[in-house]
Order: sequence, then C-alpha cells, then structure tokens
Amino acid sequence: MVLLLIWITLSFLVSFSGSGKNIGYWGVFLLSLVLSPLIGLIIGLVSGTKNKTVPPHLKSVKNGELAENRGDFKEALNHYKDALYHLNEMIGVKSNSHIKKSRIERKQYLLQKVEYLETKQGN
Repeated sequence: MVLLLIWITLSFLVSFSGSGKNIGYWGVFLLSLVLSPLIGLIIGLVSGTKNKTVPPHLKSVKNGELAENRGDFKEALNHYKDALYHLNEMIGVKSNSHIKKSRIERKQYLLQKVEYLETKQGN
C-alpha cells in the first residue's frame, strides 16, 4: 500500500515535466502510472514543445527587420506594410485594454518605420 502511494506521488510529480509539451501533463501522468515514473520523466523531458502560433504581423515585422538589416529597404517596406495590414485587422478584434494598447503602440511604431523607409527610398 505504501509503495502504491509512493508510485502515484512520483507519477504526479513527474507529470509536471509534460506541461507545455506535446505529450501534456496528463499524458505523462498516465504513462508514469502505467509504466513507471522514471520512464514517464524521460518521455516528458524528450517530448517536443507545443507549437505556438505566431501572429502574422509579428512574422512580417521580423522579416522586415531582417530585410532592413541586409539593406534591402524595398523588401523591408513591403514587410512592414504587410504587418500594418495584419495589425489593423487585429486592432478591431475584441481584446482586453492592455493588448489593444500594445497593438496601437506597435501600429504607431510601424507607421514611423514605413515613413522612414519611404523617405530613405526616395533619396
């Protein structure tokens, strides 16, 4: 009875290694119960992390920064304009005030970047 309690307790503790992973908390917990807490721990540690979706405007901003660093201002400008397009769509989406404020600040930053690159391209 004591060994069973130790087994369940260890399985419970080991299951935290699956949090944020593809296998998940409950997957590691069940594997630990059925196989062993050690095997559950190993599987939890080697399981890949969950894919988090990156908003399209952040991808465009990153690509714009990379293009700008390469000196390809035309491509950077296109990426920043694309980010503005996606960001404008997201500003209309219901969200809490903190997120909305952050999106508006990001939009202002991108508008400045676009204006700067357009003047730089004109020279």
